[in-house]
Amino acid sequence: MPSLSVIRVISTGVVFLVFLGAAVISLGGVSSPTYWFPAFIAIAGVLASGYSFGHDLSAIRAGESVVDGEVTDLGASVEDGEPQDSAVVRRRVRDWILWLIALPLLSLVLPFFYASLIWVAAVLRFAGKRTWIFIAVSVITFGVVLNVLIVLLAIHVPPALITGWG
Repeated sequence: MPSLSVIRVISTGVVFLVFLGAAVISLGGVSSPTYWFPAFIAIAGVLASGYSFGHDLSAIRAGESVVDGEVTDLGASVEDGEPQDSAVVRRRVRDWILWLIALPLLSLVLPFFYASLIWVAAVLRFAGKRTWIFIAVSVITFGVVLNVLIVLLAIHVPPALITGWG
């Protein structure tokens, strides 16, 4: 059986080839606005997986292991401390379900673009307990990125259903 390092290099090579294929296909239709986002993701994937593949190959050529020092037990990496009380976990799950229901409900009254900005600010303030400067920078950044995606992909954002705003 091959070592974990060899398996890792083969895996990262396959991921690199998949992203490369997706990038070639996406860039072939770059004249259409709907291909911008997949092309962006595919090119980012090519760069990230190519770097990882090259790094792993150079480590193997140097006779080093590519998996030493990495966490291989995902359960241990998620819960390194004391187990949490089940009531705390249930409350956290309930809170996030309510947050996820709040966005579509808010977009019934406000246009989705504005509803999502308000939702991000509320989540960061009340669930994340972030400072106002962090919230302002995050909401502005999110708004710019969301607006660029809407314009580049030519997405028609429907108005709010109840008020008709938007």
